Amino acid sequence: MSKRDSKIKMAVLTLSKCFMAGHSNAGKQTGFAEKLESGEKRHTIRANYKWWARKAEQINAGKMVLCIRQWSGRPYFSQQVELKRLERVRLQHIVIRHEWNADRISMHEVVYIDGRKLSLEEEMELAKNDGLTYEEWLEWMCQHNRDLADGVIIHFTESLEY
Repeated sequence: MSKRDSKIKMAVLTLSKCFMAGHSNAGKQTGFAEKLESGEKRHTIRANYKWWARKAEQINAGKMVLCIRQWSGRPYFSQQVELKRLERVRLQHIVIRHEWNADRISMHEVVYIDGRKLSLEEEMELAKNDGLTYEEWLEWMCQHNRDLADGVIIHFTESLEY
């Protein structure tokens, strides 16, 4: 590592090694590290678009790098392992809302990217590029029927494919 590299700021993004408690796959490996390496995991979805937009501006200006990491064991109780560094990132705004079906008995999710509502096929592609099956993704993103009002898709590639 050069002197310049040791002084550059890092924005740290941690990927989950295992599915979280409450998910039907809780405790099982996500495979995100391997999927990131192979290119299968093309992005991640997080809350707080404005915060990440400020970070992306610094990253894309060469003042910061995105350091993608994974916990080596139990989150917050183990070391983090660096998986990849990015000197450029692309973002898209995502909103996930839960709306009642016409029957008012059940709910469904509605996903918007940059203000455009996604079709079911596009949602399935979004899940795949996040490294999950559609069912895993729905459960992960929609756990407890919480809306994601100001989310961000952080792309790990130059493409804006979701």
